[in-house]
Parts: sequence; C-alpha cells; structure tokens
Amino acid sequence: MEYTKILNALNEASTFDLYRLQIAIAREIDNPQRIIKIKKSLRLGMETSYFCPEKNALIQVKIMALKRTRVLVEEINNPQKGLGTIPYCMLNISNADTNIYANNQKLTANNLSVDEIVGFNHNGNDIIGMIERLNQKTVSLTTTTGAKWRVAYANLYRVHDGESARAKILKYLQ
Repeated sequence: MEYTKILNALNEASTFDLYRLQIAIAREIDNPQRIIKIKKSLRLGMETSYFCPEKNALIQVKIMALKRTRVLVEEINNPQKGLGTIPYCMLNISNADTNIYANNQKLTANNLSVDEIVGFNHNGNDIIGMIERLNQKTVSLTTTTGAKWRVAYANLYRVHDGESARAKILKYLQ
C-alpha cells in the first residue's frame, strides 16, 4: 500500500470525513477475523517489526507469546527494555514500506522519525541534530554540540550523510 498517495488523497478530505474513516478503520482493526489471520501467521521466536507511533518508525522485535488481543514482544536492538505487549495490528508481518515521502521536500511529522539526523539554519549557521521527539508543530532535537532545540518542521532539512553527526550526538546523550 502506498501511504504517501493515501495521505495525499486524505489531505482533500474534511475533518468530518477523516473522523468517519477513523471509526471505520478502528472497527476493521478490532475485527476478530483479522486478528485470527494475523495470529495464524505468527510463531514464537519469530522476528518481525512493529510500527511505533511515538518514533514514527519500525522497531525490530521477537515474538515471545500470543495473547487474545495482544502479542508479547521483546525489542531485538534493545533487550534491556524488557518485554512489552502491543496490539496485533501494529505488527508489520508483510514487511510493508511504512515511509511517507515528503512532497516538494516539505518535512512533517509523517515523514520524519525519532533518531533521524536533520539540519536547520539559525542566524546563517547550519546546525545539525538528531530528532528526540516529534511534537505537533516542532521537533525536539539534540545538536552535535549537545544543545537541545525545538525547531518548526518548515525550518528542517534532511541530512543524508549524518553518521559522523550521529556519533557526536550519541556521545552527549550517554
């Protein structure tokens, strides 16, 4: 499914239309037949991913137990976090591309994710930082100097080769 196209179509919908769709989608998510279908495709120890709305990104997990409406998972890259339960609908068992691509390079909360490296211009200086949180109108980020900023989405740009910046920032966050 191409989420970018769907989101573009939804931009023309009224708030009421979006609300009505939200109700219909919620009913489909809770449909027992859908949950059964998902459960049949899972097995204990299976590695998959789920979409985390707070990070706006996929998190790699291992299936630990299947419950009636939720699945017990352990994060593969963060096992010290411990076990947690999530609804079956959050699992990305078909390995769908969950990215929503920016139209005209306009960055929003839908096409950025936590831990992504971005930049912005402040008084003529380019500042590079790593996103810590996606807010409604801004992102909270930590820069390569360790400073914390809140920056409006409209002022951000992507940093495509940000690994050296990531290493500097992670040093400050430890």
